[in-house]
Amino acid sequence: MSHQISELRPSLRDVESARPAAEQLRLILKSKKFKNSNSVPFTVSGGTDEIAVPTSALELLLDLLTVMANGDAITMLPTESEVTTQQAADILNVSRPHVVKLLEDGEIEYRTVGAHRRVFTRSLIEYRD
Repeated sequence: MSHQISELRPSLRDVESARPAAEQLRLILKSKKFKNSNSVPFTVSGGTDEIAVPTSALELLLDLLTVMANGDAITMLPTESEVTTQQAADILNVSRPHVVKLLEDGEIEYRTVGAHRRVFTRSLIEYRD
């Protein structure tokens, strides 16, 4: 399984369709029928195949739709991945030299690959939070 950083900058059309989708999904997840369920049956409009989607995945989808509805860009970053110092700087909204200082001071875990530093995403998120 490849760990990939995904970024989405929603278009105006995405923003407009995300709002009602988020509201509808919010109502579904709050309904008594699915409130304590581990999964929710899911069928794509026009399709016939139903799949069971973990409730936690739909909660994440709701978060994504809510952010999209606000017109904000979204970055999905697996916690078991590694990022470059520039990517880490972008995530923290600081300069790359500042990230390098944080790494050298032991504030954020990293490893060296050749001459390059790779920042552990989990450690980066812990530092940010």
